[in-house]
Amino acid sequence: MFYVEDNCNLTVEQLNFLQHVLSTDFPWYIQKEKNSDESIFYVLGHTLMRKNSKNELVSGTIHSPYYDTCLDIFKNFCLKNNIEVDKIFRAAFNCTFNSKYNGTRIHVDHEFEHKNFIFYVNEFTAGETCIYDYKYELVKQSKPKLHNAVVFSGESHSHNFCSPNERRVILVITFSSK
Repeated sequence: MFYVEDNCNLTVEQLNFLQHVLSTDFPWYIQKEKNSDESIFYVLGHTLMRKNSKNELVSGTIHSPYYDTCLDIFKNFCLKNNIEVDKIFRAAFNCTFNSKYNGTRIHVDHEFEHKNFIFYVNEFTAGETCIYDYKYELVKQSKPKLHNAVVFSGESHSHNFCSPNERRVILVITFSSK
């Protein structure tokens, strides 16, 4: 399993942008998600790059004026950690809240080989990212830490919900390596 966890060295402009993401002026869109028991929960999302609808190994389509700023955060993290990037398949902000459920369903983002980048935009408790092996056994759990990111090799994963009166805001980018 490929796994890297580290802080992101952010510029003043990037920090200001992230404050905008957390403000009431940032455009969020509601998305309906299914849990493992087929129950429904809602996520707020902001798509930066839509994934290819045919589930092919091609880059997605840029969908937001904020894409380039997020790409810089991602590329700087990868450069710092010697992670080579070939193609980006999808990029989005996700915002979830406390739920009566422990966490989301276990899933993979693509049916082909890829890596996941998850950047923690804000501070919150609980809300860990959980990574599983092919038998759905928990192999790694990333504790959220402000402006930290994790990269892992596209294994099945889920996340726990944050504590009451909090929100979990992350930047997710899926990509392939050279």
